[in-house]
Amino acid sequence: TAINTKRLFVRFISHEVRTPLNAVSMAGDLMRDQLLEAMKKMHKEESKAQRRSGASNNTALESTIGETLELCEEILSNTKNAVEVLDDLLNYDKIEVGGLTLTLTYVAMESLLENVLKPFRGPAKQKNVTIVVQ
Repeated sequence: TAINTKRLFVRFISHEVRTPLNAVSMAGDLMRDQLLEAMKKMHKEESKAQRRSGASNNTALESTIGETLELCEEILSNTKNAVEVLDDLLNYDKIEVGGLTLTLTYVAMESLLENVLKPFRGPAKQKNVTIVVQ
């Protein structure tokens, strides 16, 4: 039937999209871990250098690592959101056939809004626009 064909299609697409998203997510996790490790190592070396000479040479590198880390976190956040959209798609399919039970729960709205707005903060900052949650 058409409903079964649609369900199979949704499951297939979900699987085919989820696989590369998982690969991006794992690469992002690895990149984040490596950046954090590089930052720790840099701070240790900087501490040693400061004790010897009293000067710091890594501010540009630290800034670049910090910005790259922020981009990495944005990649991880967006891949997580995409996986959640796929989950919602599968749940919609279950709702159509009556196979999903919904449970009401409390939501921390401020936290939810901050997570929703996170991908927009970078582009807004580039345009000198401030996003405020009240």
